[in-house]
Amino acid sequence: MASDPTSGATYDIFISYSRKNRALASALEARLERYRPPDGLDLPRGHLRVFRDEGDLTGTDYYDAIQETLASSRKLVLVCSPHARASGFVDDEVRRFLAVRGPEHVIPVLAEGIPDNEATPDTQDQRAFPPSLLEAMELPLATSWLGFDASVDRVDRGRFEGAWYTLLANVLDRSREAVEERTRKREQRRRRVAASIVAGVVVSLAALSVCAL
Repeated sequence: MASDPTSGATYDIFISYSRKNRALASALEARLERYRPPDGLDLPRGHLRVFRDEGDLTGTDYYDAIQETLASSRKLVLVCSPHARASGFVDDEVRRFLAVRGPEHVIPVLAEGIPDNEATPDTQDQRAFPPSLLEAMELPLATSWLGFDASVDRVDRGRFEGAWYTLLANVLDRSREAVEERTRKREQRRRRVAASIVAGVVVSLAALSVCAL
């Protein structure tokens, strides 16, 4: 997706995560990079541009490089978990992004653990939100990918389909209803075109078989 000329952004999404949640972060990155906003949403139609530092970060000075990249990203997708909460790197990335873009552009997703406001005295170690997020948002609302297993699950299908459309709506700054409706219509059109092509091939092969006989 083309960058917003008013923001100077070169990335649509920066994914911040603990390495313990690499499987979900990688799956989200791969699927988001393949997504193009459909017609009817008044958005550029290019693919979303996603930054995930494991494969994308360049330069010898990590903090200078990460600062520049965060400042060049429209949205921060924050993969929340007890591991992320304990990570100084994740907390630093959130703080730096908040200083540039503000909390309205942070999109929390829940990979493991529980929201901090749901923790009891016995479950304090399961809290998932980094301190910097709680300082900026009194009650963060995280879209859940709890139980995601990269070997069997897809981030945009089955029990995570609703979470996927919610994430897209937050990334694109459009209503979930509009994003879901337009995306589904595009997929239906693609299926109809594919079915027509298959039917044409079957008819052609049948005709060739008749001629051969």
